[in-house]
Amino acid sequence: MPFYNFAIYVDAREEWAIQADSLDHARQLIGDDANGNWLDSAILLETEPVERRDEFVTEDDDETPAVEEITPGHWAWRAAHSDYLEHAMRQNIAAISGDFHTHELYGEFYETFGKLIDGFVGQYELCIAMAEALTAWEIANGMGEAYENAGVPWIEVVEDFVKTVLETAIADGAVPEPAGILPALPVLTRSQTAA
Repeated sequence: MPFYNFAIYVDAREEWAIQADSLDHARQLIGDDANGNWLDSAILLETEPVERRDEFVTEDDDETPAVEEITPGHWAWRAAHSDYLEHAMRQNIAAISGDFHTHELYGEFYETFGKLIDGFVGQYELCIAMAEALTAWEIANGMGEAYENAGVPWIEVVEDFVKTVLETAIADGAVPEPAGILPALPVLTRSQTAA
């Protein structure tokens, strides 16, 4: 269900996000009164002390706030999902790093690239880049439902991602860009062809 962003002015400017089936549904939920029943399910994104003023449609005199749909590129979407994104990123870093440093190809990778990528610092930077790519993939594919939508468990994607990055690096003699590797992972392409 999409999120919609709107602002109201009380003693401060408040930015809110609310889930609704459509823009019309979001407007109905908020209603004419910006202090209505939507409050129970809305997420307060930001407050900013400002002089009281209206940010409403000028043609009508009611106090219906302007409402817009928010997408993953919009700051309000990120604010609404900040807890999920932070948790997903930490989870992905931990799993990727653990699998990376215990993988059977790790020794060969370290011998080849250790000095070139500044040792452990470079390895952790690679693990972080992999976690960022995986978290971005989750966002683009349904967040918490991304793995269910893809028909594959999270840990299988993590393991296949680590294995593919290590194998590609060793075969090519260069550390690959994780975001370029992820969409073509065998575990993801197998699940897409099976569906």
